[in-house]
Amino acid sequence: MYSRLVGDAGYGIRLSLYYPLDNDEMQGPTGTSDNDRRDIARYAATTGNAQITNPFNQLFQGIEFANICIENIPKMEM
Repeated sequence: MYSRLVGDAGYGIRLSLYYPLDNDEMQGPTGTSDNDRRDIARYAATTGNAQITNPFNQLFQGIEFANICIENIPKMEM
């Protein structure tokens, strides 16, 4: 389940760098909308922005993995 937190769509890039930081060093020098990473930090993202859907899908899979662990770990023999 922890594997779903890392990588390009997790805290490797998207959640730790693209989402919280809006400056010219991280997002680029222009202030124009790009329906990509710039829109996220500027609170202008749309539902079609893959920078949101891909991390959401990956993290939601992590929740599924956690639920499977919660259900099955108590059933394991010690």
